[in-house]
Amino acid sequence: MSNYKDGIDFVVVSYCKHDYVRLMVLSIMKFFKEVPFTIYVVVNYLNKNEIALHKEMFKDNDKVVVLEGVDQSATTTHGRQGEFMQRVPDTVGLIDSCSVAAGSHYGTTGNNIGILSGTRKYVCVVDQDAIFLDKCADELMKLADKYFFISNRWDPGNIFKGLIKKGTCDGTWEDGIARVMLFFSKRDIYDEIQSENYVERGIWRDSPWNCDYRDNAGNMTWYARQKGYDFLILKNSYRDDFRRDNNLWREHVLDIQHPYSEQCWIDNKPIFFHHGRGGGRRLEYLKNEWIPKAEEHLDSKVKFMLEKNSKVIFEDESNFAASEVARNFIQNRKTKCKIKGIGSYFPNKIITNKDLITNTTDEWIRDRLGIHQRHIVDGELSSDLGYKSSLIALRNAKLDINDIDLIVTVTSSPDRISPSTACIIQDKLNPTKPIPAFDLNAVCSGFLYAMELVTPLLNKYENILVISTETYSRWTDWDDRNSVFFGDGSASVVLQKSNTGWYSGDIFADGKGKENFTIKHGDTMFKMNGTEVYKVGTKVLPQSIEDVLRKLDMDISEIDYFIPHQPSYKILFKTADIIGLPKSKIMMNMDKRGNTAGASIPTVLSDLVGNNVLRDGDKLLFAAVGSGWTWGAGVMSWEN
Repeated sequence: MSNYKDGIDFVVVSYCKHDYVRLMVLSIMKFFKEVPFTIYVVVNYLNKNEIALHKEMFKDNDKVVVLEGVDQSATTTHGRQGEFMQRVPDTVGLIDSCSVAAGSHYGTTGNNIGILSGTRKYVCVVDQDAIFLDKCADELMKLADKYFFISNRWDPGNIFKGLIKKGTCDGTWEDGIARVMLFFSKRDIYDEIQSENYVERGIWRDSPWNCDYRDNAGNMTWYARQKGYDFLILKNSYRDDFRRDNNLWREHVLDIQHPYSEQCWIDNKPIFFHHGRGGGRRLEYLKNEWIPKAEEHLDSKVKFMLEKNSKVIFEDESNFAASEVARNFIQNRKTKCKIKGIGSYFPNKIITNKDLITNTTDEWIRDRLGIHQRHIVDGELSSDLGYKSSLIALRNAKLDINDIDLIVTVTSSPDRISPSTACIIQDKLNPTKPIPAFDLNAVCSGFLYAMELVTPLLNKYENILVISTETYSRWTDWDDRNSVFFGDGSASVVLQKSNTGWYSGDIFADGKGKENFTIKHGDTMFKMNGTEVYKVGTKVLPQSIEDVLRKLDMDISEIDYFIPHQPSYKILFKTADIIGLPKSKIMMNMDKRGNTAGASIPTVLSDLVGNNVLRDGDKLLFAAVGSGWTWGAGVMSWEN
């Protein structure tokens, strides 16, 4: 036996959920006073500012050590319920059999970092979104002397389904794995496994996510079974309907109504509470259920404070307060900007549904797409439309072209392969100075891409002209009813720094969709798979919207106007149903304009501004999905 210090090393992997982590730390400090302990908070981050934030949070607590974990920014997005979702090709071998990062490669690596940093006799790995309920140190250490490891949850068979499918497992290794929400053991077991060259022997060779012996669940379960070691899965009870048969949910210490709230027991003594697996992480639930009831149980001085459009911050009287570092980090997620001027332009020629020579009907187009008519060019090019909309935007901004410092043209229907349409428009605007200009092509998501990429440049350029212009009628087969939704149009905006307005958003792409909406070299007509567009749109739009709202700690009810890309009524109504948005808040112009691709969002916005609809402080939600696939969402706080 190695000569380790007495006590327990707690390992908590943080996924930038400051409220969760703080409560877990408080519960350890309250209920483990009788034994020496150290808490290792391992920060898996999307931005390194998170590490500084955590260190500031715990700077006066000598029992907490903050460690840098894994950068998840390249492969991680925020899940629809607030969790971090890992985008990996294969989720087989994850330590908790889930596709979320908390139980995958990132969680494994983060746990390992914490475990390796410790020096005490016992190791206790716990989830960030849970708390201890009572003094249980003595009970845990007594059990640890008897069992190889102790865990609070058991997943029968899940992890091996994929391995069997891949042909790398015959299904006889194990009938389940332990979960790591609470995982307690002596540190000696890690040394034992390491001494047998567990990794080098190639156990689970075809499952790279679980190649480290310190994953604490799958491999340890397997190892214990191979050695004939006893391990203990503690009694666990849930509030959900399908687990009420034993009535243990009636004895939950915390009266949390969320159906997935769960309580862990040693014999008949409740010791651990997880507030709600998977779902239940919406701000309203956290504010009204989990946070206050956990605080009450811990008898803490922590005060939950929700600031509109800011991160959830905790403050108390014992130096747990989030400092200005936290607040600055939050504000940095939003770019201060405003639209100084906006203008739109549409060609004069109008084609109604009844004018089309097609194998469909006016009724079919109206019912499925919501389109009555569209504007199409008659000899004009994208640069012509963009030039005319930019003149209107400049006039409304009370600026001259020479006041502009940067021109960005959003288009997927350029005049030429080369030069850029932006340069052609710049020439038409005839400035007396050399204004930098370039094109941006993300098809229907183009305006969101421009807002995400251009607004940070306001630190360098005072006035930025963003021109969205499309002329897809030049590649439209009007005899194909899958092609009748396009219209031509343009809208331009002048962006400036703001005192009160701001923008925050996310953009994404997946090239696997390249064949579902495409125009290849030499083609005279575009091709589209309408079924796939609907399937992808109704999946990624709600997800990206809820991700953005979660980052801003905003509820969908705070949105005043939803200004989406205009693909079809059905996609937008389905998206609204999923995110819980009243359909009355969806702003559309597709009935008269059709789908103007990358120009659709700013043309709708231009209509609202032109009709004097928007007021200072209105929260505008943007979202789009386009060819590629490209997609994204963003929120703008409007400033007149």
